[in-house]
Amino acid sequence: QNLREEVGSIENLKKRLLEEDHISCAYQLVNGDWREAVFWRMEISAGEVSKVIYYSQDLDTAMARRMEQRQEITDEYQMIAGLREEYSMIGLLDLETESVHMKDVFSQELKAFKEIENISFEEGSKIMAENVIVPAEKEDFFEKHQVNKIVEELNNKELLSHFHHVLRDDGSIACYRFNFCYEQNDRSKIVIAIKDISDIVEWANAK
Repeated sequence: QNLREEVGSIENLKKRLLEEDHISCAYQLVNGDWREAVFWRMEISAGEVSKVIYYSQDLDTAMARRMEQRQEITDEYQMIAGLREEYSMIGLLDLETESVHMKDVFSQELKAFKEIENISFEEGSKIMAENVIVPAEKEDFFEKHQVNKIVEELNNKELLSHFHHVLRDDGSIACYRFNFCYEQNDRSKIVIAIKDISDIVEWANAK
């Protein structure tokens, strides 16, 4: 029922994706399994959304149990805790100092962050833009990845996601989903989790 209310029609989906670049929502199957559905706007033509990538993924068992108890997603942090191996990088943004503490870095593209334990969010964003993000998206990356803007958007939703393309060492391009959410029970910290969704994008573009 919740999924139908969120994206129950093409018209509703197109209208919402004009306002937001993506929509994500969790739903439960009749067999009891939990999944997350993501709709990501790819193209706008003549003032209307013309191309959307859709994908769904399983939620981990621990997260599913918590959702069955509460029937809601409180934040992305709990999914991150159960699915760490699926993320390319996990960090923690301290809002009091506006600094980022790196937790785990798994991606070769993000190797510039492997040895960093603590860095200002502004400086980290600069390194990311200069060393990872494709040139055409650097300005958009700087615009979106500002502490005040992230906090403002998170005050209106539980999870904030941005999609960006990055340049691999071999010259090919990957697509990353940047997730932001408040630390569990501590709104002075924001969890940052970066996930490589290139395989999903490549599959969709081939259709």
